[in-house]
Amino acid sequence: MDKNTAYQVISQFKANNCKSGALAIALDEALKALKPVVTNNVYVIKLDILGTTLSTLWLETSNDKKKMQAHIAEWRSKIVERCKDDSNSFEFDFQHGSPYNFTANRKNCNELPFYFDGKHYCFTILEGYKSLKSKYEQSIEHDMDAVQDMMSYLNL
Repeated sequence: MDKNTAYQVISQFKANNCKSGALAIALDEALKALKPVVTNNVYVIKLDILGTTLSTLWLETSNDKKKMQAHIAEWRSKIVERCKDDSNSFEFDFQHGSPYNFTANRKNCNELPFYFDGKHYCFTILEGYKSLKSKYEQSIEHDMDAVQDMMSYLNL
């Protein structure tokens, strides 16, 4: 059962306030579908800055991949808006002269490449083992001042 069907079943239950056996079973299935899936993975967003030297900043860690993808989607909308505005230094990423716009493509939900002031930036979601979460979190704490400076510099 997908989430949309689950919400419909719950809405039907509320609307009818019915306590039939079939609806109770359907409600139970709906609630199981809405329960988050437990994984042994951790997801991390990193920002690579390619210019004169390569820098990697660790931004955030979570057990929820959809949450991380939502952050990338939010940043994508802001960056695409700035790329369309000729009055700033944001540029789309057309890798190797390809007509494919990697920056604006929403299907590319785990990566967000773009150019700013002649440097190549790329937000990427990495998947790692849950046992490495503390290592990633320590890297994030270490990078926090630089991350905040970079995010404000990029106006994100």
